[in-house]
Amino acid sequence: MKREMMKRLMVFGMVVLMALFMVACSENDDIPEAEAPVDTEEQTEGEDLNNDVEEEGVEEVAPASTDELLASVADEDSYLILEGVGAGWAPTIMVLLNDGTFYGLVDYAGEATVKFVEGGYEETDGVITTKGTQYNTGEEIEYEITSSDGVYTTTIAIPDAGIDVELTGTLE
Repeated sequence: MKREMMKRLMVFGMVVLMALFMVACSENDDIPEAEAPVDTEEQTEGEDLNNDVEEEGVEEVAPASTDELLASVADEDSYLILEGVGAGWAPTIMVLLNDGTFYGLVDYAGEATVKFVEGGYEETDGVITTKGTQYNTGEEIEYEITSSDGVYTTTIAIPDAGIDVELTGTLE
C-alpha cells in the first residue's frame, strides 16, 4: 500500500510538472517585445503598480479546504479537532477522541487520504501532549498542542511532502 501511494504521488507530481512546463512553454510563444521602463516618479499617488490582469484561458483553482476530511469524521466521539491546509494543497486534520486516543489525516491533493499518525494524548495544565507513530516509518512522533483564548494550535510535518502545516481548533 505504501509503494502504491508513493507511485501515485510520483505520477501526480510528474503530471503537475509536465502541465506547468507546457503552460510555461505556451506562454513564452506570445511574449511581447520589452517596453521601455516605466518612470515611477510620473505615476500618480495611489496608482496600482501591479495591475492585476487575468490571463485568458487560465482557470482559477479553488483553494484546498478541510471540509471533506471534517465530514468524514463528523460522527466521531471527538474531544478536539484541529484543522489546516499545508502549502495550499494538503488539507489536514488531527482528531483527539474522548477515549484519550488521537489520529491525523492528510488528503494528498485529492489523490489519497492517509491516516499518517495515531496514538494517545494527555492534557496537563492546558497543554495537550500527543504521542503516536507515523504510518510509514513506525517512527514515534510527539506533538504539543497549546491553547490561547480557547484556540488550540500545533504545527506538524506532513509525511512524504516536506511541508509543515499549522493546525488550529476549538473544543467540541
